[in-house]
Amino acid sequence: MYFEEIVAVIDQALPLGLKSIKICGAGEPTENTRFLEFVREMTKRDVGVAIFTKGQVLGSDEKTTQFYHKNGINSALDLCQELYRLKTSIMLSLQSFDTEVQDALVGKSGHALVRNQALENLVKTGFNSANQSRLCLTNAPITKTNADEVFDIYVYARERNIYPVIAV
Repeated sequence: MYFEEIVAVIDQALPLGLKSIKICGAGEPTENTRFLEFVREMTKRDVGVAIFTKGQVLGSDEKTTQFYHKNGINSALDLCQELYRLKTSIMLSLQSFDTEVQDALVGKSGHALVRNQALENLVKTGFNSANQSRLCLTNAPITKTNADEVFDIYVYARERNIYPVIAV
């Protein structure tokens, strides 16, 4: 569907009681050049947006500039701040604290370091500061390589007012 078609469907759903949407699926939603425009449109309509992400843009100034320089956003921290201002919620994928294990699970060398920076940016911005956290860490899939970390990730999240989701 085209951008305008998606917004039109949402406009049709508003009178039916639509309050929020979740953006997930194949690919990284923050790598869509119209993603921020879409979130802004949802905010105008008072529709909450939850974003499922691996953090590859939210932790990379280079990627943020690539996708959002037209919006005047040139750092990953600035993007996180804009998403916070737009009242989004973030579900960040985190399967392992071990960078080698994390990179292997995602299939991309260097991913864990970018994900870690995304988490730092989101916390610095305040996503976990509210009484009801707007930040979630999802630990899925659980495999033989990361099963021994599941409880530690859960504790890490809870101690920082981050909602943990652990899925088998």
